[in-house]
Amino acid sequence: MPPERTKSEEGQVKEFKMMEKEFFITPEQLRRRIKALDKTNRRLQKAFRELRNRQINLVQSEKISSLGQLASEVAHEVNNPLTSIIGHVQILLQDKSLNEKTKQGLEVILGQADRIAQHIKNLSHFANPSQATKLYLNLNELVENVLILKGPTLRMQNIKVVKQLAQQPPRAMMDYQQMHQVLLLLIKDAEQAMAQEGRGTLTVKTESVPKKIRISISNTGQGMPGYPVKGIFDPFLTSYEDGRGTGFRLSVCYRIIKQHRGTLYMEAQPGQGTTVIIELPITKKAP
Repeated sequence: MPPERTKSEEGQVKEFKMMEKEFFITPEQLRRRIKALDKTNRRLQKAFRELRNRQINLVQSEKISSLGQLASEVAHEVNNPLTSIIGHVQILLQDKSLNEKTKQGLEVILGQADRIAQHIKNLSHFANPSQATKLYLNLNELVENVLILKGPTLRMQNIKVVKQLAQQPPRAMMDYQQMHQVLLLLIKDAEQAMAQEGRGTLTVKTESVPKKIRISISNTGQGMPGYPVKGIFDPFLTSYEDGRGTGFRLSVCYRIIKQHRGTLYMEAQPGQGTTVIIELPITKKAP
């Protein structure tokens, strides 16, 4: 007859059995635990990505806000003397005693001054964007109107336009003028990206996705040589040695899309073209 166990020994036996259950599990239990860990890991990765994206958006918004304030000050300081220059040149051009060479020189000055004035106007708009007047708009019609406007320029650049518009037109509350400007600027960037090749293909796609409408603008240019896509909305970014392609246009687009509570992002690889994607929340027609 085996000796009776003390309470201490019985406690040790129970503890050992509990440890045995903990460490010696069946293959099925192991699979379930691995599956649960994998699910938890995916949730953590998703949460990290969302947190990272929010951090990037916050930093970008703060940068653009600071730039807007600076742009407002620059526009004010430059606009006043520029207005004076334009006015005096216009007065001089009214002098009928001017010889042709002097007149041509003054016309060049006036043309360049007007060009600067347009840039100042764009700066002012960036610094103090107008209040959006949103209407329930058909995205396909907006795209068609912009492509009609850009058609002659694109044909001159040997750029083929491919339209992939949703059969059921995506609709949302949008400011027509602001969204028209966004599409013009993005197509201008795409056109510039393909200019070095002397030809290319511009693809514009609209579609409805869960809770959103999406427009994608793709080009067959050289992608983003030497720059990470994550920095593309920096207003002073350029991907060209001669200074073309600054990120100012994209910063304007970014700000407008944020006003529409949408997202603007880019997919690009060097030598493989670029796609800019806009997503806007689906909203019902205002009463």
